Amino acid sequence: IGEVIPLLAVVYIVSCILAGILYNMTTPEEPPRIHTAFAILGFYIAVSWIYCFATELVVFIQAVGVAFS
Repeated sequence: IGEVIPLLAVVYIVSCILAGILYNMTTPEEPPRIHTAFAILGFYIAVSWIYCFATELVVFIQAVGVAFS
């Protein structure tokens, strides 16, 4: 898929389709049945972002340390 259609485009299209399905299946009066799963998924995504940011920060600080040592 990566050679014909970029992976980012595939992920974007699938995400939009799933978001549209979820939007049409829920109502403002009650939370989705899988609300807890969304909360847990959001937590893990946030942890992943923090981990990636911290890793990049450590690599940057190590590079600065090597450059100025």
